[in-house]
Amino acid sequence: MTEPAGSPERDEPPVPAASDSAASDSAAAASDSAASSESGSAGVTRPAPDPWKGFRGVLAATLILEAIVVLLTLLVVTKIGDNGGALGVVVVLALAVAMIMTTRYLGRPWGPWLGAALQIVMIACGFLVGALGALGVVFALVWGGLLAMRRDVAAKMARGELPSQRQ
Repeated sequence: MTEPAGSPERDEPPVPAASDSAASDSAAAASDSAASSESGSAGVTRPAPDPWKGFRGVLAATLILEAIVVLLTLLVVTKIGDNGGALGVVVVLALAVAMIMTTRYLGRPWGPWLGAALQIVMIACGFLVGALGALGVVFALVWGGLLAMRRDVAAKMARGELPSQRQ
């Protein structure tokens, strides 16, 4: 008498019928790959985690948040007449697009500095749209803190003190 497929006495998967051979091949490959990934693949080592990957994510999130806040200044620009008018709207839109586009370049060595330079541009745009100047100062302080953290992480990486570098 055969045991049911789900019985506790069997550790092996049930053998499929001959008509299910194509499905069984793919299922066997999937179970083999799942078993090897769970057991840690003998002899294969994972690459070391990239400590800058998370930091680039924080920088990108900051720029996206900043672009949203800058776009919200459109409410101020369109309601108050002396905030640059049509030119103010164009400046706000261009600045927001530049921030979103800069997220693409944050992985390059000069990328974070480009993000910091956008803060200087935003402060300068404050002469046309006053709200941008105030926001530029606030976000410049945020970027100053982020770049200081970047410097600290680079120093710890050089000394080998990051948790991913310890063994």
